[in-house]
Amino acid sequence: MIYGSFAEVYDELMWDLDYKKLANFIKEEIEGKTILEMACGTGTIIELLEDKYEMEGFDLSEDMLAIARNKVKAPLYKLDIKNFNMMKTYDGILCLSDSLNYILQTEDLENIFKNVYKHLNNEGKFIFDLNTHEKFLSMEKIYVDESENAFYVWEDYYDEDKRLNTYYVNFFIRDKDKYKRVTEEHIEKAHDLKKIEAYLKRAGFDIKKYNDYNREGDVKGSHRMTFVCKKWEK
Repeated sequence: MIYGSFAEVYDELMWDLDYKKLANFIKEEIEGKTILEMACGTGTIIELLEDKYEMEGFDLSEDMLAIARNKVKAPLYKLDIKNFNMMKTYDGILCLSDSLNYILQTEDLENIFKNVYKHLNNEGKFIFDLNTHEKFLSMEKIYVDESENAFYVWEDYYDEDKRLNTYYVNFFIRDKDKYKRVTEEHIEKAHDLKKIEAYLKRAGFDIKKYNDYNREGDVKGSHRMTFVCKKWEK
């Protein structure tokens, strides 16, 4: 899914995501100077990290990139997670906020992981997170929320057999003295975590897992699984 009009209010509606916590976690994990963020969205994480690192980012949504370019100094590109080629390597690569759940065929992740490995310096780290099967099972069917400039109704439908969660989102976005209505559909896959680990190991990574971005606590039953994957040259 490519974010369209959602990009206009994305930052307002992501108030419950603790970006500073994510940024601090990353700073504790990644040594060196260079980081690439895949699916960088509106650039909030890049904005929080570019005081310490030489950041670059890419996304497939022109709307997201337009917002990000007004927030950050880092070079930003329109590229696809599935087949990007930066022609260089980095000390760290990020893919956050369940971006890889939007890859609907789990098998496609193996090639993505191999490509990430190729773009890392030796002992560089790949950090990403995934919404889990347990999270989708626990989600409410309907959410209603609002911000200063938008109101939305968010409906969830989870197919347990296919492990696909479909979000139907109706936005009412303030446009001067009236609201415009925008409807978007998003689909995420609850990937088999055993397959994910197998693909990462085959790519050459050493893996650590966390419950969300918490150092403490059991990962069993996690609603958001965070992976920290270190490259070791073969």
